[in-house]
Amino acid sequence: MPAIAVGLAVVATVRSGQPRRVAEVKGEVISGPVGTEGWVAWIEGDEQGCRLRAARGGGRPMLAAPALSGLAVAGETAFLTRAEGPETELLKVSLRSGSTERIAALTGPAAQMVAGGEWLCWREHRPAGLPGVPFVAAGAPINVIRARKQAGGQVSLVTPVTGAVELVGVRGDDLYWVERYGEGPGASTLIRRARLPHGEPETLVTEKGWRTAALAEDARHTFGGQALVWTAPSAEGAAPEQFCAVKRQALGGAETVLAHPEVAGDWLDPRASLLVSQQGIYVQDRYHLWRLGRERSDQRAVYPVPSALTSSSLVGDEQYLVLGGPGRQVVAVRAVGFWGRVRRGLAR
Repeated sequence: MPAIAVGLAVVATVRSGQPRRVAEVKGEVISGPVGTEGWVAWIEGDEQGCRLRAARGGGRPMLAAPALSGLAVAGETAFLTRAEGPETELLKVSLRSGSTERIAALTGPAAQMVAGGEWLCWREHRPAGLPGVPFVAAGAPINVIRARKQAGGQVSLVTPVTGAVELVGVRGDDLYWVERYGEGPGASTLIRRARLPHGEPETLVTEKGWRTAALAEDARHTFGGQALVWTAPSAEGAAPEQFCAVKRQALGGAETVLAHPEVAGDWLDPRASLLVSQQGIYVQDRYHLWRLGRERSDQRAVYPVPSALTSSSLVGDEQYLVLGGPGRQVVAVRAVGFWGRVRRGLAR
């Protein structure tokens, strides 16, 4: 009977692919969920303060503080910043044991953080220019990108940026990020790269509109190995406020020139989110999660998006979802691929 029950659970999970609740959120999720296969973490907060929580089949609390921000996960380690009064600390937290180590003192809290290879990079948003940051007028709001090796060393200034910034990721010794300027029809997006720790930034892609980008691992080599993917105006001339395309370009090395990229998908919602993992490249619009294939004809819907979705991320072949509004959110997980659903069924 137990074997029959397990089998029925697996079949039901594979067929339905429904999200499974991981944890109830106290307040709302303010950063994450992010992670690697095995461990996922997020920061949640309410009027009592902030908490770092980690999930590996559950959502146990790891660290509490008045203000936590920025979050990156590398293996079983989380990196984030803690601000108490005028001081900001860069912390390293073991997701397995919960032990916390202060690894650097910073000039301000991280608004966003990414980890890759040997490096940890983060963005600090400042409402006014900083002393010691070149080429920035005092009083002007800026974003400052900094980097440090995960194993230790000095914190380095990568570059200040006057536009809106979103870090994309690290590959080898190269950091990729997006800069956005302007609003409405006149908005533009730059995808840029710099060699760490403080190489000269170079512009790889310029697109009209407010666009997003991601680095795809592509373990199945559907797109030629590691690739940069980003949203762009429709390649078929569709109205830019109604539809967009996803472009891709393989990363061939430090000197790669991204020119004449191939189109991976078209006629997509311009407000769609790019989600990538080693299992593939996905696009999530308001209604479905779509998988992109080598050809546009391979594009297919994986499953409908829950109406209460707030945000989501891909970790391996699982999608972690934040569902609900402030004060009543939950973190849930759903398998994207067939074998991920089988594992979820066996874990029930």
